[in-house]
Amino acid sequence: MMDNKALTKKIFIFTSILVLLSSTIIPNVFSESIKLSQENNYEYSYDQLDVDYIYNITKSLSDIVFTEYNESEIARGRSFGTKGEHKAAEILKENMTQLGLWTWNETITNLPELPDVASAMWVNEYKIVVKNLTSGVNKTVEGYIFPTTMGPRSQSEELDHIFNFTDLKIISRPENTISSFKNLKDMLNEDYVFFEIEDAFNPDIKPNPIEKILQKIFSPYSDFTLFYRSVKQILDMNKWHYFYPRCQGLLTYDFHNDTYNMGNSRYSLPVISINGTIGNEIKSDMDNHRIDFYLNQTYKKQVESYNVIGQLNGTYKDKIVIIDCLYDGWWCQATADSAIGMAMVLGIAKWFKDNNVTPKYTIRFIGFGGEEHGYRGATHYQAAHKDEDIIYVFDLNQLGFSQAEPELYLEFIGNNIRFLNDIFEIAKKANYSERTGYAGIRKFYMPRGAPSDDQPFARNQENCKTVCFVKGYYWVLHHRDGLNHTIGDTIDYFDPQDVNVTGEIILNIVRYITTER
Repeated sequence: MMDNKALTKKIFIFTSILVLLSSTIIPNVFSESIKLSQENNYEYSYDQLDVDYIYNITKSLSDIVFTEYNESEIARGRSFGTKGEHKAAEILKENMTQLGLWTWNETITNLPELPDVASAMWVNEYKIVVKNLTSGVNKTVEGYIFPTTMGPRSQSEELDHIFNFTDLKIISRPENTISSFKNLKDMLNEDYVFFEIEDAFNPDIKPNPIEKILQKIFSPYSDFTLFYRSVKQILDMNKWHYFYPRCQGLLTYDFHNDTYNMGNSRYSLPVISINGTIGNEIKSDMDNHRIDFYLNQTYKKQVESYNVIGQLNGTYKDKIVIIDCLYDGWWCQATADSAIGMAMVLGIAKWFKDNNVTPKYTIRFIGFGGEEHGYRGATHYQAAHKDEDIIYVFDLNQLGFSQAEPELYLEFIGNNIRFLNDIFEIAKKANYSERTGYAGIRKFYMPRGAPSDDQPFARNQENCKTVCFVKGYYWVLHHRDGLNHTIGDTIDYFDPQDVNVTGEIILNIVRYITTER
């Protein structure tokens, strides 16, 4: 087994090679300083989307976590393959049909080339109990436990498993596995969990020097940045899995008092996520706190999920433009990620129908299922439609929400540099920052697509130009839930002015492609 220093050295060498390549061989096309070869003379239009319509659809999707589940079951929201996601599909199909689109559901199924695209890790039941030894109070707390990608140490392939532990000691997460091993050897006769503050989208935790370089050169969304981050995460906890046989998981607490993180995890041990209030209580007296947790997880080979498609025929029917968004979400209201974006897709369709506009190309307005589980719906759709002439994909992700700090940009992530520059010139005419009060707009060239539903098309659909619209990067409520789904990513942060201007920009770009050229 490779020791820690050797592993760190290999990662450093690999990263250094990527940095060297990027600065010497790869032209610096990631910068916004690239100018258009000729001026874009598109006449910007201030036509608006129907913001009330968008809000109403957003609200109906956000409310699913409350309306579709009873008190005896886990409220899974619009998560992949759940009845909440099925309800969302019904809402989308009904609205597309009312708009007069040709509408259908396409089932996401396992394909020979994609044998696991419809599969999912499934949490059947879970429970978190925090014990205060000083007061003698045992408190069942709100939170989440991420299902693991490995079974127990003795049966790592056994994904259908029950993890059930009581009276686990809580100790701070070690910064270095090998050096800390000696310090923890006296604890190896007692089960415990490591403990730390949640780092995902925590604005107070700065990227390390290597990640900072990767973000600067390639963007926060690039394959290189995400690969480095995921490898670092996987290697870290997998080391615990082997080096600390009595470590049974990771306990994280959020930097918000009332929210906990619902993000995905590739860890080989359970990750227990709790809110900041409980976490800080534990931190203040760690020696006198213990934790019980119970996780019953199952690997489902095939879940029931759909892509919802509404088609508007164009003059050139065989050339297809896709305007899409994810409609699934985590076990919260999932308003900004991404009920708002999905509603904006329908808002664009409504503009075309209200104004009786026939586009040059056939437009498919699509709600993709399973994005939060790795672009499952988009991946299936691209594979099933790879012989079609899909010429553009406009992917809407987290959009239209309010956040004062850190300041957020409206970002354009494109796989074709000339196309990206072209549409960015259109977007600049909107005066986004002045009209919304947010930081502004910026662009990233990513030839293999953004970490969103445009990615399968950017990577696999020949001659397809893609762009992802997303408001990021440090959105502090990303995948947050809390207080019975009333805190975190909720409808409270719907920003009508931002929806108005963002929708106007995207509509102009869609019109430029489908009606003006």
